[in-house]
Amino acid sequence: MHVCPKLVAVVGSALALSAGAAWAYVGVNGTCPLPTPYPSPSAGAGVVNNPSMEGGFTAGVANQWVGWKDSTYTIQVHSDGSDRFSDGTHSQRLYLPQPPPGYSDQEAGIYQQIWVVPGATYTATARFYLSPPTQQTYNGEDLVAWLGLDPFGQESGDGYGMIWSVNVATPNTWITASVTAKAVLPVMTLGLKGTRKFPQHGNEARVWMDQVTFSGPIPTGERPGPEPDPTDPETLIPATLGSNLVANPGFEETFTNGVSAGWNKWWTTGTGTWKQSQRMGKVGPGRYDCGDLNECSYMNPKTVLLMGGDPHTNPNNLGVMGDATTLANESKFQDTIFVGRPFIDPSLPYYEADPVTRGREYAEQCKYQESLVPRIDCWQAFNEPDWGGNWQRTLNFEHAFAQRAHELGLKTCSLNLSTGSPGNIWRMIDETYEPSCRDLLAIADYLGHHVYGGPNDQMMVANQDRDDACSFGLRPRRFKDLYDRRAWRFPPVIATEGSTYGGWIGMFSPDTITNDLNLMGQYMNATRW
Repeated sequence: MHVCPKLVAVVGSALALSAGAAWAYVGVNGTCPLPTPYPSPSAGAGVVNNPSMEGGFTAGVANQWVGWKDSTYTIQVHSDGSDRFSDGTHSQRLYLPQPPPGYSDQEAGIYQQIWVVPGATYTATARFYLSPPTQQTYNGEDLVAWLGLDPFGQESGDGYGMIWSVNVATPNTWITASVTAKAVLPVMTLGLKGTRKFPQHGNEARVWMDQVTFSGPIPTGERPGPEPDPTDPETLIPATLGSNLVANPGFEETFTNGVSAGWNKWWTTGTGTWKQSQRMGKVGPGRYDCGDLNECSYMNPKTVLLMGGDPHTNPNNLGVMGDATTLANESKFQDTIFVGRPFIDPSLPYYEADPVTRGREYAEQCKYQESLVPRIDCWQAFNEPDWGGNWQRTLNFEHAFAQRAHELGLKTCSLNLSTGSPGNIWRMIDETYEPSCRDLLAIADYLGHHVYGGPNDQMMVANQDRDDACSFGLRPRRFKDLYDRRAWRFPPVIATEGSTYGGWIGMFSPDTITNDLNLMGQYMNATRW
Protein backbone atom coordinates (compact mmCIF):
# COMPACT_ATOMS: atom_id res chain seq x y z
CA MET A 1 0.00 0.00 0.00
CA HIS A 2 1.22 3.50 -0.78
CA VAL A 3 -1.03 5.79 1.23
CA CYS A 4 0.10 9.23 2.39
CA PRO A 5 0.64 9.70 5.20
CA LYS A 6 1.00 6.33 6.86
CA LEU A 7 1.19 6.07 10.60
CA VAL A 8 4.04 4.86 12.75
CA ALA A 9 4.36 4.55 16.49
CA VAL A 10 6.82 3.21 19.01
CA VAL A 11 6.00 1.47 22.25
CA GLY A 12 7.07 3.73 25.05
CA SER A 13 7.22 4.30 28.78
CA ALA A 14 5.69 2.59 31.77
CA LEU A 15 2.77 4.99 32.17
CA ALA A 16 -0.42 3.50 33.52
CA LEU A 17 -3.23 2.57 31.13
CA SER A 18 -6.12 4.96 31.53
CA ALA A 19 -9.07 3.65 33.48
CA GLY A 20 -11.97 2.15 31.60
CA ALA A 21 -10.08 1.16 28.45
CA ALA A 22 -11.31 -2.04 26.85
CA TRP A 23 -8.87 -4.94 26.73
CA ALA A 24 -10.57 -7.15 24.17
CA TYR A 25 -8.75 -10.44 23.54
CA VAL A 26 -5.83 -9.29 25.68
CA GLY A 27 -4.52 -10.57 29.00
CA VAL A 28 -3.55 -8.73 32.13
CA ASN A 29 -1.60 -5.49 31.52
CA GLY A 30 -2.15 -5.71 27.79
CA THR A 31 -0.15 -8.88 27.25
CA CYS A 32 -0.99 -11.46 24.62
CA PRO A 33 0.02 -14.74 26.29
CA LEU A 34 1.10 -17.64 24.08
CA PRO A 35 2.13 -20.48 26.41
CA THR A 36 4.51 -23.05 25.00
CA PRO A 37 2.67 -26.30 24.14
CA TYR A 38 3.64 -29.34 26.19
CA PRO A 39 2.36 -32.93 26.05
CA SER A 40 -0.54 -33.57 28.38
CA PRO A 41 -0.44 -36.58 30.75
CA SER A 42 -2.82 -38.35 28.37
CA ALA A 43 -0.77 -37.72 25.21
CA GLY A 44 0.74 -40.85 23.70
CA ALA A 45 4.53 -41.26 23.91
CA GLY A 46 5.34 -41.36 20.20
CA VAL A 47 2.09 -43.13 19.40
CA VAL A 48 -1.48 -42.19 18.42
CA ASN A 49 -4.25 -42.81 20.90
CA ASN A 50 -7.34 -44.53 19.41
CA PRO A 51 -5.86 -44.58 15.89
CA SER A 52 -8.75 -46.48 14.25
CA MET A 53 -11.58 -44.78 16.15
CA GLU A 54 -12.58 -48.02 17.88
CA GLY A 55 -12.50 -46.57 21.41
CA GLY A 56 -15.97 -45.04 21.48
CA PHE A 57 -17.36 -41.56 20.78
CA THR A 58 -18.37 -38.55 22.87
CA ALA A 59 -20.62 -35.92 21.26
CA GLY A 60 -19.80 -37.47 17.91
CA VAL A 61 -16.01 -37.19 18.32
CA ALA A 62 -13.81 -40.29 18.65
CA ASN A 63 -12.53 -40.58 22.20
CA GLN A 64 -9.01 -39.26 22.87
CA TRP A 65 -9.38 -36.93 19.89
CA VAL A 66 -10.47 -33.26 20.02
CA GLY A 67 -13.13 -32.14 17.55
CA TRP A 68 -13.32 -28.66 16.03
CA LYS A 69 -15.29 -26.84 13.33
CA ASP A 70 -15.51 -23.41 11.74
CA SER A 71 -18.00 -21.00 13.27
CA THR A 72 -20.43 -21.18 10.32
CA TYR A 73 -21.15 -24.80 11.23
CA THR A 74 -23.69 -24.35 14.01
CA ILE A 75 -25.07 -27.88 13.60
CA GLN A 76 -23.55 -31.20 14.63
CA VAL A 77 -20.92 -32.18 12.06
CA HIS A 78 -19.01 -34.98 13.89
CA SER A 79 -20.44 -38.48 14.24
CA ASP A 80 -19.57 -42.17 14.54
CA GLY A 81 -18.78 -43.48 11.05
CA SER A 82 -20.03 -46.99 11.70
CA ASP A 83 -21.53 -47.03 8.19
CA ARG A 84 -18.10 -46.91 6.50
CA PHE A 85 -14.66 -47.84 7.85
CA SER A 86 -11.20 -48.88 6.71
CA ASP A 87 -10.10 -50.73 9.85
CA GLY A 88 -12.27 -52.28 12.55
CA THR A 89 -15.95 -51.30 12.60
CA HIS A 90 -15.84 -47.54 13.17
CA SER A 91 -14.40 -44.35 11.65
CA GLN A 92 -14.70 -40.62 12.31
CA ARG A 93 -17.37 -39.09 10.07
CA LEU A 94 -17.77 -35.40 9.16
CA TYR A 95 -20.93 -33.88 7.67
CA LEU A 96 -19.99 -30.69 5.78
CA PRO A 97 -22.90 -28.63 4.44
CA GLN A 98 -22.20 -26.03 1.77
CA PRO A 99 -20.80 -22.76 3.14
CA PRO A 100 -23.23 -19.86 3.51
CA PRO A 101 -23.13 -17.05 0.94
CA GLY A 102 -19.94 -15.03 1.14
CA TYR A 103 -17.94 -17.85 2.75
CA SER A 104 -15.59 -20.45 1.30
CA ASP A 105 -13.24 -23.18 2.56
CA GLN A 106 -15.29 -24.01 5.63
CA GLU A 107 -13.69 -26.80 7.64
CA ALA A 108 -14.01 -29.25 10.48
CA GLY A 109 -11.80 -31.98 11.85
CA ILE A 110 -10.15 -33.71 14.78
CA TYR A 111 -6.70 -33.60 16.36
CA GLN A 112 -4.58 -34.90 19.21
CA GLN A 113 -1.22 -34.02 20.71
CA ILE A 114 1.61 -36.56 20.91
CA TRP A 115 4.73 -36.55 23.09
CA VAL A 116 7.78 -36.59 20.80
CA VAL A 117 11.54 -36.03 20.72
CA PRO A 118 12.48 -32.46 19.67
CA GLY A 119 14.53 -32.50 16.47
CA ALA A 120 13.34 -36.00 15.47
CA THR A 121 11.45 -36.69 12.25
CA TYR A 122 7.98 -38.25 12.30
CA THR A 123 5.65 -39.54 9.60
CA ALA A 124 1.88 -39.89 9.83
CA THR A 125 -0.60 -41.58 7.52
CA ALA A 126 -4.38 -41.72 7.54
CA ARG A 127 -7.16 -43.10 5.34
CA PHE A 128 -9.91 -40.87 3.94
CA TYR A 129 -13.15 -41.58 2.08
CA LEU A 130 -14.93 -38.65 0.40
CA SER A 131 -18.57 -38.45 -0.63
CA PRO A 132 -19.02 -35.07 -2.37
CA PRO A 133 -22.29 -33.58 -3.65
CA THR A 134 -23.58 -35.30 -6.76
CA GLN A 135 -23.34 -31.96 -8.61
CA GLN A 136 -19.52 -31.93 -8.28
CA THR A 137 -18.07 -31.94 -11.82
CA TYR A 138 -14.41 -32.70 -11.09
CA ASN A 139 -12.38 -34.14 -8.20
CA GLY A 140 -11.85 -31.56 -5.49
CA GLU A 141 -14.33 -29.01 -6.81
CA ASP A 142 -16.44 -29.09 -3.66
CA LEU A 143 -14.79 -31.39 -1.14
CA VAL A 144 -11.20 -32.24 -0.11
CA ALA A 145 -9.53 -33.67 2.99
CA TRP A 146 -6.13 -33.29 4.63
CA LEU A 147 -3.72 -34.87 7.10
CA GLY A 148 -1.40 -32.56 9.05
CA LEU A 149 1.45 -32.50 11.55
CA ASP A 150 2.29 -29.43 13.63
CA PRO A 151 5.97 -29.51 14.77
CA PHE A 152 5.12 -26.98 17.50
CA GLY A 153 2.33 -29.05 19.05
CA GLN A 154 -0.32 -26.35 19.37
CA GLU A 155 -3.70 -27.18 20.90
CA SER A 156 -5.41 -26.65 17.56
CA GLY A 157 -6.38 -28.77 14.62
CA ASP A 158 -5.58 -25.90 12.29
CA GLY A 159 -2.64 -24.16 14.00
CA TYR A 160 -0.11 -21.66 12.66
CA GLY A 161 2.57 -24.27 12.07
CA MET A 162 0.56 -27.18 10.67
CA ILE A 163 2.25 -28.93 7.73
CA TRP A 164 -0.45 -30.43 5.53
CA SER A 165 -0.34 -33.40 3.20
CA VAL A 166 -1.33 -33.16 -0.43
CA ASN A 167 -5.10 -32.86 -0.31
CA VAL A 168 -7.25 -35.93 -0.84
CA ALA A 169 -9.71 -35.20 -3.65
CA THR A 170 -10.61 -38.54 -5.25
CA PRO A 171 -14.15 -39.51 -4.13
CA ASN A 172 -15.88 -42.80 -3.39
CA THR A 173 -12.80 -44.82 -2.48
CA TRP A 174 -10.42 -45.08 0.46
CA ILE A 175 -7.28 -42.95 -0.11
CA THR A 176 -4.14 -42.89 2.06
CA ALA A 177 -2.58 -39.52 2.86
CA SER A 178 0.92 -39.10 4.28
CA VAL A 179 2.91 -36.23 5.80
CA THR A 180 6.37 -35.95 7.41
CA ALA A 181 7.67 -33.24 9.77
CA LYS A 182 10.55 -32.59 12.16
CA ALA A 183 9.50 -31.88 15.75
CA VAL A 184 10.64 -28.55 17.20
CA LEU A 185 9.06 -28.82 20.67
CA PRO A 186 8.50 -31.96 22.78
CA VAL A 187 4.92 -32.21 21.54
CA MET A 188 3.51 -32.60 18.04
CA THR A 189 -0.10 -32.18 16.92
CA LEU A 190 -1.63 -34.63 14.47
CA GLY A 191 -4.74 -33.35 12.71
CA LEU A 192 -7.27 -34.58 10.14
CA LYS A 193 -9.77 -32.27 8.49
CA GLY A 194 -12.24 -31.88 5.67
CA THR A 195 -12.79 -28.73 3.61
CA ARG A 196 -16.05 -27.70 1.92
CA LYS A 197 -14.87 -25.20 -0.66
CA PHE A 198 -17.71 -23.09 -2.10
CA PRO A 199 -21.33 -22.08 -1.33
CA GLN A 200 -22.76 -24.34 -4.04
CA HIS A 201 -24.19 -27.78 -4.82
CA GLY A 202 -26.21 -28.39 -1.67
CA ASN A 203 -25.49 -29.99 1.66
CA GLU A 204 -24.79 -33.63 0.89
CA ALA A 205 -21.06 -33.93 1.54
CA ARG A 206 -19.33 -36.27 3.98
CA VAL A 207 -15.81 -37.35 4.90
CA TRP A 208 -14.80 -40.55 6.71
CA MET A 209 -11.38 -40.72 8.43
CA ASP A 210 -9.77 -43.88 9.78
CA GLN A 211 -6.64 -46.01 10.35
CA VAL A 212 -4.13 -43.37 11.50
CA THR A 213 -0.47 -44.29 11.89
CA PHE A 214 2.42 -42.35 13.44
CA SER A 215 6.06 -43.40 13.32
CA GLY A 216 9.30 -42.00 14.70
CA PRO A 217 11.51 -42.10 17.82
CA ILE A 218 9.78 -42.87 21.13
CA PRO A 219 10.55 -40.29 23.86
CA THR A 220 11.85 -41.55 27.19
CA GLY A 221 12.52 -40.06 30.60
CA GLU A 222 10.38 -37.58 32.48
CA ARG A 223 7.52 -36.04 30.52
CA PRO A 224 8.08 -32.25 30.26
CA GLY A 225 5.52 -29.94 31.77
CA PRO A 226 4.46 -26.33 31.13
CA GLU A 227 6.60 -23.46 32.29
CA PRO A 228 5.10 -20.78 34.57
CA ASP A 229 3.93 -17.53 33.06
CA PRO A 230 6.81 -15.05 32.87
CA THR A 231 7.04 -12.33 35.49
CA ASP A 232 6.03 -8.92 34.23
CA PRO A 233 9.38 -7.06 34.19
CA GLU A 234 7.61 -3.85 35.16
CA THR A 235 6.94 -5.38 38.61
CA LEU A 236 10.67 -6.02 39.14
CA ILE A 237 11.65 -2.35 39.14
CA PRO A 238 12.69 -1.63 42.75
CA ALA A 239 11.10 1.20 44.66
CA THR A 240 13.45 4.12 45.35
CA LEU A 241 13.10 6.86 47.92
CA GLY A 242 14.84 10.11 48.75
CA SER A 243 15.97 13.17 46.84
CA ASN A 244 18.30 11.16 44.61
CA LEU A 245 16.37 8.30 43.01
CA VAL A 246 19.47 6.62 41.61
CA ALA A 247 20.53 3.53 43.54
CA ASN A 248 24.25 3.32 44.40
CA PRO A 249 25.01 6.63 42.63
CA GLY A 250 28.66 6.70 43.69
CA PHE A 251 29.40 3.05 42.75
CA GLU A 252 30.68 2.45 46.31
CA GLU A 253 28.94 -0.89 46.78
CA THR A 254 30.27 -4.31 45.79
CA PHE A 255 31.07 -5.21 42.20
CA THR A 256 30.10 -8.47 40.47
CA ASN A 257 31.77 -9.28 37.14
CA GLY A 258 32.86 -5.67 36.93
CA VAL A 259 29.40 -4.17 37.52
CA SER A 260 28.51 -2.29 40.71
CA ALA A 261 25.48 -3.38 42.74
CA GLY A 262 22.17 -1.95 41.57
CA TRP A 263 23.40 -1.42 38.00
CA ASN A 264 23.02 -3.57 34.87
CA LYS A 265 25.63 -3.95 32.17
CA TRP A 266 25.11 -3.48 28.42
CA TRP A 267 27.26 -2.97 25.40
CA THR A 268 27.12 -2.87 21.62
CA THR A 269 29.58 -2.58 18.78
CA GLY A 270 29.92 0.73 16.99
CA THR A 271 29.38 4.20 18.36
CA GLY A 272 25.61 4.58 18.09
CA THR A 273 23.32 5.40 21.00
CA TRP A 274 19.88 4.11 21.87
CA LYS A 275 17.27 6.79 22.35
CA GLN A 276 13.74 6.83 23.64
CA SER A 277 11.22 9.57 23.04
CA GLN A 278 9.71 11.65 25.85
CA ARG A 279 6.25 11.91 24.24
CA MET A 280 5.00 8.43 24.88
CA GLY A 281 1.95 6.99 23.18
CA LYS A 282 1.80 9.57 20.39
CA VAL A 283 1.26 8.27 16.88
CA GLY A 284 3.40 9.81 14.17
CA PRO A 285 3.43 10.03 10.39
CA GLY A 286 5.06 7.93 7.75
CA ARG A 287 6.06 10.39 5.05
CA TYR A 288 6.58 8.92 1.60
CA ASP A 289 6.39 11.15 -1.47
CA CYS A 290 3.28 13.26 -1.03
CA GLY A 291 1.48 15.42 1.49
CA ASP A 292 2.51 18.54 3.35
CA LEU A 293 5.58 18.52 5.57
CA ASN A 294 3.66 20.67 8.03
CA GLU A 295 1.40 17.69 8.71
CA CYS A 296 4.35 15.96 10.38
CA SER A 297 4.86 18.97 12.63
CA TYR A 298 1.18 19.31 13.51
CA MET A 299 1.13 15.80 14.95
CA ASN A 300 3.86 16.60 17.51
CA PRO A 301 5.02 13.04 16.97
CA LYS A 302 7.34 10.82 18.91
CA THR A 303 8.26 8.89 15.75
CA VAL A 304 8.51 9.82 12.08
CA LEU A 305 9.24 7.41 9.24
CA LEU A 306 10.75 9.00 6.13
CA MET A 307 11.23 7.21 2.83
CA GLY A 308 14.14 7.73 0.47
CA GLY A 309 15.13 6.47 -2.95
CA ASP A 310 16.74 3.19 -3.95
CA PRO A 311 20.36 3.37 -2.69
CA HIS A 312 21.46 0.61 -5.05
CA THR A 313 20.59 2.57 -8.18
CA ASN A 314 21.06 6.12 -6.84
CA PRO A 315 22.61 6.53 -3.37
CA ASN A 316 22.19 10.32 -3.55
CA ASN A 317 18.41 10.12 -3.94
CA LEU A 318 17.29 10.88 -0.39
CA GLY A 319 13.61 11.22 -1.26
CA VAL A 320 11.93 12.86 1.71
CA MET A 321 14.48 11.52 4.22
CA GLY A 322 16.09 14.95 3.96
CA ASP A 323 13.04 16.29 5.79
CA ALA A 324 14.63 15.01 8.99
CA THR A 325 17.11 17.88 8.78
CA THR A 326 14.30 20.42 8.40
CA LEU A 327 12.13 18.97 11.15
CA ALA A 328 15.05 18.66 13.54
CA ASN A 329 15.30 22.45 13.62
CA GLU A 330 12.01 22.56 15.56
CA SER A 331 12.41 22.10 19.29
CA LYS A 332 9.55 19.61 19.47
CA PHE A 333 11.56 17.15 17.36
CA GLN A 334 14.65 17.03 19.54
CA ASP A 335 13.66 13.67 21.06
CA THR A 336 11.68 12.32 18.12
CA ILE A 337 12.89 9.03 16.67
CA PHE A 338 13.42 9.35 12.91
CA VAL A 339 13.26 6.09 10.97
CA GLY A 340 14.91 6.10 7.54
CA ARG A 341 13.40 3.76 4.99
CA PRO A 342 15.44 3.68 1.77
CA PHE A 343 13.12 2.29 -0.89
CA ILE A 344 15.02 -0.87 -1.80
CA ASP A 345 11.92 -2.67 -3.10
CA PRO A 346 12.81 -2.26 -6.83
CA SER A 347 16.21 -3.87 -6.18
CA LEU A 348 15.01 -6.80 -4.04
CA PRO A 349 16.32 -9.43 -6.51
CA TYR A 350 19.76 -7.84 -6.22
CA TYR A 351 19.76 -7.77 -2.42
CA GLU A 352 18.24 -11.23 -2.05
CA ALA A 353 20.68 -12.92 -4.46
CA ASP A 354 23.45 -12.98 -1.84
CA PRO A 355 21.72 -11.92 1.40
CA VAL A 356 24.76 -11.93 3.69
CA THR A 357 27.06 -9.99 1.38
CA ARG A 358 24.33 -7.61 0.26
CA GLY A 359 23.09 -7.07 3.82
CA ARG A 360 26.51 -5.73 4.80
CA GLU A 361 26.67 -3.72 1.59
CA TYR A 362 23.27 -2.18 2.32
CA ALA A 363 24.51 -1.06 5.76
CA GLU A 364 27.35 0.77 4.05
CA GLN A 365 24.88 2.43 1.70
CA CYS A 366 22.89 3.58 4.73
CA LYS A 367 26.09 4.88 6.31
CA TYR A 368 26.70 7.03 3.24
CA GLN A 369 23.14 8.37 3.36
CA GLU A 370 23.54 9.02 7.09
CA SER A 371 26.45 11.30 6.21
CA LEU A 372 23.95 13.32 4.17
CA VAL A 373 21.12 13.12 6.75
CA PRO A 374 22.76 12.54 10.15
CA ARG A 375 19.46 13.12 11.98
CA ILE A 376 18.10 9.70 10.96
CA ASP A 377 18.17 7.60 14.16
CA CYS A 378 17.64 4.09 12.79
CA TRP A 379 17.51 2.44 9.39
CA GLN A 380 14.98 0.06 7.91
CA ALA A 381 15.93 -2.61 5.37
CA PHE A 382 13.21 -4.94 4.08
CA ASN A 383 9.57 -3.88 4.19
CA GLU A 384 7.08 -6.72 4.65
CA PRO A 385 9.67 -9.34 3.63
CA ASP A 386 8.71 -12.77 2.40
CA TRP A 387 8.10 -15.06 5.38
CA GLY A 388 7.24 -18.12 3.32
CA GLY A 389 9.93 -20.36 1.90
CA ASN A 390 12.44 -17.49 1.98
CA TRP A 391 12.28 -16.81 5.72
CA GLN A 392 15.87 -17.99 6.13
CA ARG A 393 17.05 -15.63 3.39
CA THR A 394 15.27 -12.77 5.14
CA LEU A 395 17.00 -13.58 8.44
CA ASN A 396 20.37 -13.87 6.69
CA PHE A 397 20.04 -10.41 5.16
CA GLU A 398 18.67 -8.66 8.25
CA HIS A 399 21.26 -10.24 10.55
CA ALA A 400 24.17 -9.27 8.29
CA PHE A 401 22.72 -5.77 7.90
CA ALA A 402 22.41 -5.29 11.69
CA GLN A 403 25.93 -6.58 12.33
CA ARG A 404 27.56 -4.28 9.77
CA ALA A 405 25.37 -1.33 10.76
CA HIS A 406 26.62 -1.62 14.33
CA GLU A 407 30.21 -1.73 13.15
CA LEU A 408 29.47 1.54 11.33
CA GLY A 409 27.73 3.13 14.32
CA LEU A 410 24.19 2.86 12.90
CA LYS A 411 21.00 1.57 14.51
CA THR A 412 18.56 -0.77 12.79
CA CYS A 413 14.81 -1.26 12.69
CA SER A 414 14.73 -4.92 11.70
CA LEU A 415 12.27 -7.04 9.73
CA ASN A 416 9.28 -4.62 9.46
CA LEU A 417 6.93 -7.55 9.14
CA SER A 418 3.44 -7.34 7.67
CA THR A 419 0.49 -7.45 10.07
CA GLY A 420 0.07 -11.21 10.41
CA SER A 421 3.71 -12.16 9.84
CA PRO A 422 5.25 -14.56 10.15
CA GLY A 423 2.27 -16.74 9.24
CA ASN A 424 3.63 -19.45 11.51
CA ILE A 425 4.21 -17.38 14.65
CA TRP A 426 6.43 -20.11 16.14
CA ARG A 427 9.12 -19.23 13.61
CA MET A 428 9.97 -16.42 16.00
CA ILE A 429 11.45 -19.00 18.40
CA ASP A 430 12.47 -21.76 15.96
CA GLU A 431 16.22 -22.18 16.41
CA THR A 432 16.60 -24.65 13.55
CA TYR A 433 17.21 -21.59 11.37
CA GLU A 434 20.81 -20.32 11.20
CA PRO A 435 20.83 -17.51 12.02
CA SER A 436 17.51 -17.74 13.82
CA CYS A 437 15.10 -14.94 14.59
CA ARG A 438 16.42 -15.11 18.15
CA ASP A 439 19.92 -14.37 16.81
CA LEU A 440 18.61 -11.37 14.90
CA LEU A 441 16.58 -9.88 17.75
CA ALA A 442 19.53 -10.35 20.10
CA ILE A 443 21.35 -7.59 18.18
CA ALA A 444 18.55 -5.58 16.52
CA ASP A 445 18.00 -2.12 17.98
CA TYR A 446 14.29 -2.15 17.17
CA LEU A 447 11.86 -4.68 15.75
CA GLY A 448 9.67 -3.17 13.05
CA HIS A 449 6.16 -4.55 12.65
CA HIS A 450 2.96 -3.42 10.96
CA VAL A 451 -0.05 -3.21 13.23
CA TYR A 452 -3.12 -2.91 11.03
CA GLY A 453 -6.41 -4.29 12.30
CA GLY A 454 -7.94 -7.57 11.12
CA PRO A 455 -10.14 -8.03 8.04
CA ASN A 456 -13.42 -8.21 9.93
CA ASP A 457 -13.17 -5.59 12.68
CA GLN A 458 -10.80 -3.35 10.66
CA MET A 459 -9.64 -1.41 13.74
CA MET A 460 -6.34 -2.11 15.50
CA VAL A 461 -7.74 -2.41 19.03
CA ALA A 462 -11.10 -0.59 19.29
CA ASN A 463 -14.43 -2.43 19.07
CA GLN A 464 -12.93 -5.88 18.63
CA ASP A 465 -15.61 -8.47 17.99
CA ARG A 466 -14.53 -11.05 15.40
CA ASP A 467 -10.76 -10.62 15.02
CA ASP A 468 -8.26 -11.39 17.77
CA ALA A 469 -6.26 -8.18 18.23
CA CYS A 470 -3.34 -10.28 19.49
CA SER A 471 -3.08 -11.78 16.00
CA PHE A 472 -3.13 -8.42 14.22
CA GLY A 473 -2.62 -4.97 15.76
CA LEU A 474 -1.06 -6.34 18.97
CA ARG A 475 0.79 -9.26 17.44
CA PRO A 476 4.25 -8.09 18.64
CA ARG A 477 2.99 -8.64 22.20
CA ARG A 478 2.84 -12.35 21.45
CA PHE A 479 6.46 -12.20 20.32
CA LYS A 480 7.33 -10.45 23.57
CA ASP A 481 5.58 -13.15 25.60
CA LEU A 482 7.39 -15.93 23.71
CA TYR A 483 10.76 -14.31 24.36
CA ASP A 484 10.06 -13.51 28.01
CA ARG A 485 9.19 -17.16 28.67
CA ARG A 486 12.65 -18.12 27.46
CA ALA A 487 14.51 -15.19 29.09
CA TRP A 488 15.65 -14.09 25.61
CA ARG A 489 16.35 -10.49 24.71
CA PHE A 490 13.48 -8.73 22.92
CA PRO A 491 14.16 -5.28 21.47
CA PRO A 492 11.83 -2.26 21.61
CA VAL A 493 9.15 -2.32 18.91
CA ILE A 494 8.48 0.39 16.37
CA ALA A 495 5.17 -0.05 14.59
CA THR A 496 6.32 1.16 11.19
CA GLU A 497 2.80 1.06 9.74
CA GLY A 498 -0.66 0.80 11.18
CA SER A 499 -4.34 1.73 11.05
CA THR A 500 -7.38 -0.04 9.59
CA TYR A 501 -7.09 -3.28 7.63
CA GLY A 502 -8.27 -1.45 4.48
CA GLY A 503 -8.43 2.23 3.63
CA TRP A 504 -10.56 4.14 6.12
CA ILE A 505 -11.42 7.37 4.26
CA GLY A 506 -15.07 7.18 3.26
CA MET A 507 -15.50 4.05 5.37
CA PHE A 508 -15.06 5.32 8.94
CA SER A 509 -15.33 8.74 10.53
CA PRO A 510 -12.25 10.67 11.69
CA ASP A 511 -13.58 10.36 15.24
CA THR A 512 -13.66 6.56 14.95
CA ILE A 513 -10.09 6.49 13.67
CA THR A 514 -8.93 8.94 16.33
CA ASN A 515 -10.43 6.74 19.05
CA ASP A 516 -8.60 3.70 17.69
CA LEU A 517 -5.27 5.55 17.50
CA ASN A 518 -5.64 6.98 21.00
CA LEU A 519 -6.50 3.57 22.45
CA MET A 520 -3.50 2.03 20.68
CA GLY A 521 -1.36 4.74 22.30
CA GLN A 522 -2.67 3.69 25.71
CA TYR A 523 -1.72 0.09 25.03
CA MET A 524 1.76 1.28 24.10
CA ASN A 525 2.04 3.31 27.28
CA ALA A 526 1.31 0.25 29.41
CA THR A 527 4.82 -1.16 28.93
CA ARG A 528 8.34 0.16 28.40
CA TRP A 529 9.26 -1.83 25.33
